[in-house]
Amino acid sequence: MTWFTEASDTYLSATKANQSPSTYINYRNFVGRLTRFLNGREITLPIAEQYLYSLGWKPSSIAGETKRIKAFMRFCLDHEYYTQEWFKKIKAPEVITNGNDIRLPGIETALKIIIAGTELQHWYNKVATQVNKDMRLALTLVLYTGLRFAELTKLTGDDIVLDGAIPVIMVTSKGKGGAKEQQSIPDSIVEDMRALKERKQLFPITNGTCNLALKRGIKILKLDIPTFTVHKLRHIFANDLMENDINPYKLKGLMRHSKFATTETYYLHKDQTDLSKQVNIYNSLSRKSRSSAEKLDYYFKQFSRMAGEEMAVSIDKESGRITASII
Repeated sequence: MTWFTEASDTYLSATKANQSPSTYINYRNFVGRLTRFLNGREITLPIAEQYLYSLGWKPSSIAGETKRIKAFMRFCLDHEYYTQEWFKKIKAPEVITNGNDIRLPGIETALKIIIAGTELQHWYNKVATQVNKDMRLALTLVLYTGLRFAELTKLTGDDIVLDGAIPVIMVTSKGKGGAKEQQSIPDSIVEDMRALKERKQLFPITNGTCNLALKRGIKILKLDIPTFTVHKLRHIFANDLMENDINPYKLKGLMRHSKFATTETYYLHKDQTDLSKQVNIYNSLSRKSRSSAEKLDYYFKQFSRMAGEEMAVSIDKESGRITASII
């Protein structure tokens, strides 16, 4: 695809000259992602939609990438690199397996990926050796605590609290005015964390470097995982809690979501062990053929699940009212 390479270079040059540096970087990254996915293939409507689906991003991010593809293909058409207008028909995937993704590995496999991707090599110098050790500990911490990468990089030595009954780190939560919240850490990494207490910044690493390490681990283990990033470790952490039937409100706290709606959107409406069954239930509820009683019974079960053991849930089928009281 000679035309694609030439068009990409021209497009990026025009973007760099006419857009802000941040916009240019976004489009440069987009061209890189698309080029790697195509791997020499001709870009077509089905291929473009396969690319969007393979990203596994949340709907708003997919919508942004869809706009970038359309803008790029419009540029190619206007500059006579391409003659077809199929790109106008591109549609973002309707179902994005975000968060509770059935393609994500389990927590044990994720740990193997981390270990394989951060394995020390004999040619590493002192700096590279330390970076890999930091990455292994940082990624393991994310896997077992669900930290966001931004939360991880804000950690300092003062945030490690190991003298109490339960070893914890003090996490600066996103969107809560810089407030710090306790997050327990597993015993298996306590001593490694203790060795970092004198550091001003615990993990001077970048998101991109960590993602490359995970990609390397997947390649070494020969796993078929399409997209795997540091943030996916957070989803694996949540999935593991859900598989152990954690109370949804406790899950909200552990994920440090400011709103319960966020927890519900990304995790609670999906069932990792049988996603297709869950989708069918929702589809059937949307049909007019479903009776009001069937819908009410379904919502009652969902509400009971969210309430957990701390609340008693009752239903009045005549009025259709569902109520809950603290036990």
